[in-house]
Amino acid sequence: MIKLRSLMILVTVLSISLVVVLVSLFIFDNTIQVIDEEASQYLELQAVKIGNDLEKVMSDMALKIQTFSLLVSNYVDLDKILEEDDGQYFDQVLPELEKQVLSFAESLTNNYDFYIVFNTELTEGIEDILYVREEDAYVQIIDPLSPEDMVESDKMAWYYGPIHEKKDQWTEPYDDLFLEERFMTYSAPIIINDVVIGVIGVDLLFENFENMIESIQVYDSGYAFLFNADYHYLVHPIFSYEDSLEEVENGVYAYMKDYFEASDTGIIKYEFFGEEKILGFYRLKNQWIVAVAPPYNEVFKNIDIIRRSTLVIVIAGLMATVILLVIVSHFLTSPIQTLSQQITAIGHGMLSHPISHRVLKNKTEIGLLAQAVEKMRMELNDAFTEIRKNNETLEHKVSERTQELYALNEELVASLETIEDMQEKNLANEKNMLVRSMVSNIAHKMNTPIGTSITLISYLSKISEKLDGKLLYQFNNSLNLLHNNQNEMKEVIEQMCYYLDPYDDLEYKTFNLIKSFEVVTNDIINTDRTFNQKVIFKLNGEQEVDHSQKHLNLLLKWLLTYSNKMASSDERTIEVLIKTDSKTIEMIYYDPKIEILGEKERMFDPYHLHNFTDSKMGLDLNLIGDLVIRGLKGKIHISTIYEYENAVHIVLPTGRA
Repeated sequence: MIKLRSLMILVTVLSISLVVVLVSLFIFDNTIQVIDEEASQYLELQAVKIGNDLEKVMSDMALKIQTFSLLVSNYVDLDKILEEDDGQYFDQVLPELEKQVLSFAESLTNNYDFYIVFNTELTEGIEDILYVREEDAYVQIIDPLSPEDMVESDKMAWYYGPIHEKKDQWTEPYDDLFLEERFMTYSAPIIINDVVIGVIGVDLLFENFENMIESIQVYDSGYAFLFNADYHYLVHPIFSYEDSLEEVENGVYAYMKDYFEASDTGIIKYEFFGEEKILGFYRLKNQWIVAVAPPYNEVFKNIDIIRRSTLVIVIAGLMATVILLVIVSHFLTSPIQTLSQQITAIGHGMLSHPISHRVLKNKTEIGLLAQAVEKMRMELNDAFTEIRKNNETLEHKVSERTQELYALNEELVASLETIEDMQEKNLANEKNMLVRSMVSNIAHKMNTPIGTSITLISYLSKISEKLDGKLLYQFNNSLNLLHNNQNEMKEVIEQMCYYLDPYDDLEYKTFNLIKSFEVVTNDIINTDRTFNQKVIFKLNGEQEVDHSQKHLNLLLKWLLTYSNKMASSDERTIEVLIKTDSKTIEMIYYDPKIEILGEKERMFDPYHLHNFTDSKMGLDLNLIGDLVIRGLKGKIHISTIYEYENAVHIVLPTGRA
């Protein structure tokens, strides 16, 4: 028995030692692989971070310029610019626009100047605004461009690019010989109704981008660099812009182009002037490539240290394992065998036999295990005794609990029925209140015209047989008044019919919104002689929209009819600003002659007092609000936006939203 035990200990020691060696070698091999992968990922992520920082600087500047472009497009009048003699208009608009340009330029950072140049194909002369930063202030440059400058060339790409392509662009870095600086230019078109009226631009010192790249620390001696879409070096500690990746060192690095074009990010291992290096790169949205390149030995300098440490750990582990196994096996074998036999007996249900006192007094964890087993034996014995007692009363307890649950269920059912009955009553009360409110409003609206009609009919019946010149005049006036009152009654009834419309016939289709609105406007002008207003539509976005053409036309018709009803005798210009995208249609309806009195949020309530001068009341605006909110699932309110005060602001979801 002793020899067998010694043999088992020896085999166990050798097995564990072999496992320790294999595990250590496996860990070492995987450690090298993990370091390689993590270092490669770190370099790749560092290149991505630098690229994202560059793109953020460029995108932030682009967003600000595009925002100001939209502001200018809403500020100037395209029709005035398209006039043959637009000089007088620019004399009026440029002074105020210069203030806005200066204010916007002062909000920018890291720029040299900021300017606007209007499209010379649309203007009588060269109309432009230029502010140049001098220390901490801006100075306006008068007439910076001459007719000789307005020639399409690489030098004027910042101007003709946005004019022809109708989109913003970044220029390649270029050297200004006069200022002895290198610049980059970002310019964006100003577009109104698909017409490019001018270009907004800003010149940035390329030195700021160079500083961002050159300040990157990559391990001990590594560095970051940048080249453009044609693989010319923009920033590099050795090469300049005239050097190309495909040409330096007789084209030895030209093969890297395939890696750069195959993926937006990646890792390349190469030799640079006799030194092994590893390169992580990232392609920016403008096709520039930023890269970081440390020496290979700096990235993996910790591998030798890990190798030596691993060997020491393996040897120490083997020695400690042998010693510990010999000691532990001597103390554990005998009490474990005894405890195993007694646990087996407990497993066969012999709960009345206690654990050996000698094992319980063992000074190692075996003693604690034996005590835990003994405690488990005693608790199991007590538990089986308790189970036998509980089985005798379990059926009675289950029956009592079932009765309690049944009673509780009946109470819940009764409560649920009471809640449902209360909900039905509340819903019915709300519906009745709405019906009573509607009936009251209708009675109020129709009371006066009906009473007037009855009185006039009675009067006309008396004088119909005695008509002379004066009575004939009175007769005709009374007849006209009766006709007007009847028309007003007809209008109220028609409005009531629209309130009953469930709006379940919305037929969404793609159509030209501006042309459709122009047809509605011309139809009103041709059919209603009292309508003498001029309607102007301004669009920002696509003319083709996906919506219900019938109900959008009805919305515009009701707005124009309301304007004509409230101030029909005044000649004026009604402006309708429309902004469209793939999800919404935003409409700003502005009539300068309609005054908003009282609370703006109540303007779309039924029978709200719309004109305090002659106490005009009506369902018109409430009907418009009902069409927008209930019919077209949109939003409507009175707001002040841009230079328009008290305009009707409507936002509708499109069929694709």
